[in-house]
Amino acid sequence: MGKTKKQRSNIKMVVQIFRYCISLFIILLAILYYAEAWTGLGLFLVLLSAAIGFTLQKPITGMAAW
Repeated sequence: MGKTKKQRSNIKMVVQIFRYCISLFIILLAILYYAEAWTGLGLFLVLLSAAIGFTLQKPITGMAAW
């Protein structure tokens, strides 16, 4: 995987964020399924993608600069 300690740390951080997002998505999907409120799913996905983009801005920029 990563060659340096910083690269391994970045990879672990991205994997952890991905796990949290998937867990949150599954929980929200279950809540929306039982509440039958599918219109909120679109808003959630937009906000989630914006949060992920903001969170991963620094690691992605660092990889691109490397």
